[in-house]
Amino acid sequence: MKSIVSILCAAALALMLTACGKKDGANAEPKSGNAQSATSLPNPFQLDPSKPILVQALNQAYFGWQGKTVTLVGYPDTFFEEEELKEAKTIKLTGAAGDKKPLFECALAQPLSAKLSRKKTITVKGKYNKIFGKVGTSGYYAMLTDCQVIANDEPMPPVAQVTAFSIKEADKVAAAPLFAGITAWEGKEISVTGYYVATTKSNTQYGSSIRIDLVGENKGLAEVSNKMMKFSCYTQSDFTADLDKARKENKPVVIKGKLEDFMGEPQLQKSILVK
Repeated sequence: MKSIVSILCAAALALMLTACGKKDGANAEPKSGNAQSATSLPNPFQLDPSKPILVQALNQAYFGWQGKTVTLVGYPDTFFEEEELKEAKTIKLTGAAGDKKPLFECALAQPLSAKLSRKKTITVKGKYNKIFGKVGTSGYYAMLTDCQVIANDEPMPPVAQVTAFSIKEADKVAAAPLFAGITAWEGKEISVTGYYVATTKSNTQYGSSIRIDLVGENKGLAEVSNKMMKFSCYTQSDFTADLDKARKENKPVVIKGKLEDFMGEPQLQKSILVK
């Protein structure tokens, strides 16, 4: 009887160890070493260029604002101190009373019903669409659609860093930190990791460049239909031989550069091969 009990105990222990091993394997880091997992989205305010971000995780975090409904509190950008804009199709909002730089342009879903004062806040709910202009140049702002003015002269919410995944639709956010959160990725130095699939070389009047296409899974570019799994890097240095070697060895690569938006898509500029 003792021998039977011992055998049963040993079998149970083996099953427990096997289960633990499977659990550990499921949570293991990907082949790219210290790359962040797709379920742990990167925060643009807490980036470390030495820690590569998976292609799909970067895209998911970057596109998190797209189509998101937000509630912001700002100041109307009016020509006069007080205006009645019942015929207005859009209104612009700034981050401070009397500020000359608009942060948001809101396409109104319905006409305004009250006068606006550039010295009094308004609270607007709308859906984020895109950035007008190029971040860092003069005259750029965020565009919202389906906007409704839901309150007037409310206290300005406290300033806090926000990301697309840290706020809910009902959360009232000050215009300035909301704008900072939407544009936080632009110009940041990051490392991205994925599988190399193609290189495209081009020569224009502005100079020559090399585009490197990565995917999040080890598939050809044509086989990946989901844009979240694709990413492009640009460089003037030709390290195609190293990329080809990594592809033949079925290994992901790590490329570092400066993140920039191009026609609504994230890209790495001035890229270098890390490994």
